[in-house]
Amino acid sequence: MENLLFHWGLEGSGSKVFRVSKNGSDRIVRRYSYMDFDENDDEIWRQGEIEHPSFDVFWQEATVNKKWFSRHPVYIHDECKPVIRKSIDGIDMTGLTETELLAVDGWKKLL
Repeated sequence: MENLLFHWGLEGSGSKVFRVSKNGSDRIVRRYSYMDFDENDDEIWRQGEIEHPSFDVFWQEATVNKKWFSRHPVYIHDECKPVIRKSIDGIDMTGLTETELLAVDGWKKLL
């Protein structure tokens, strides 16, 4: 059984994080896709899957970039909202552009 915990994207890429339950154990799995180019400059879609020990570990890795909030949230499961809300509250709003401020507002609407 799979349960969607989180989904976000940016033009040309995106990822979804699932809790995968099987035989009484849970795994946190991130499935991602992104656009790349081959040697002829043709678009190629790449896909992959990475397992994380927990959603918190995924989120720590996902927010290393200080502009992580520029990605567009699509879905946030209720159990993930406190972790994400803490990251939103930690954003230094000083000097953000209007576009960045709107992006932060978009996150707040889902929380």
